[in-house]
Amino acid sequence: MNVLLLQDARHTGGGPRHVRDLARALPCRVAVVPVAGLQDLPAVVHMARRMRADIIHSHSVRTGIVGRLAGRFCPAGRTVHTYHGLPRRRVILGLERAL
Repeated sequence: MNVLLLQDARHTGGGPRHVRDLARALPCRVAVVPVAGLQDLPAVVHMARRMRADIIHSHSVRTGIVGRLAGRFCPAGRTVHTYHGLPRRRVILGLERAL
């Protein structure tokens, strides 16, 4: 199994640390890609295609948007978004629901 983990490039705390720990612990081929925003969508799609990702896994709002969009443009078997907490802005919550 090939897993593409998306890491929020703008954060350095617990979230990215969790993604790095997850990457080390998974018993499969894993790549971690930092995501700063939608401008990284082509790079994520390219990496997912190149590694033949079976799963694109995201955690933050930013990586969730990019990851789920990337899943529509590449042959990844699944996109998984682990939702952490309730966003304070209604726009973000609406976008999460739509995705």
